[in-house]
Amino acid sequence: MARKHPPDSLPLANRGGRPPALKPEHLSASLDVVAERAQASLQEIAAELYHRCGVRICDATVRRAFRAQGIVRLKPTRPVYATAPKAAKRYGYTAAHQREDVPPYSTNLTDTERELIADLFERAPGQRGAPVHYSRRELVNACSYVLRTGCVYDVPTLASRL
Repeated sequence: MARKHPPDSLPLANRGGRPPALKPEHLSASLDVVAERAQASLQEIAAELYHRCGVRICDATVRRAFRAQGIVRLKPTRPVYATAPKAAKRYGYTAAHQREDVPPYSTNLTDTERELIADLFERAPGQRGAPVHYSRRELVNACSYVLRTGCVYDVPTLASRL
């Protein structure tokens, strides 16, 4: 069972436990090492103590001994660099990459093909007939799509151009 001491009294004696790894002469040697090399790591300080005094300790022991002496390692303050805000990265194509009036299907007639068959589908000026609701070129493209793919043409594309 643990004994409680009154707050104003101290325990009579240290009744055992492991002896401290660093003796006062080792502490003074470690303080000399820190004075010589202030940026040394705890492992480097422990290695230097082994080299100077022959005492082998770990870096946690060095840290505890320094804390008991009131020595605390402070991180150096880093300068604050003001960087310009980076613009958001763009992925994919921009408007500059896109062609104007791109045909929606790869089966559409090219301009060269269109010139070859234009006389079959275009009316001569002054010729009679029903008014044009759809572009003749789009009608030929729809027929070409059905013939080349065997699939139904996208009707809403035509209907949206009324």
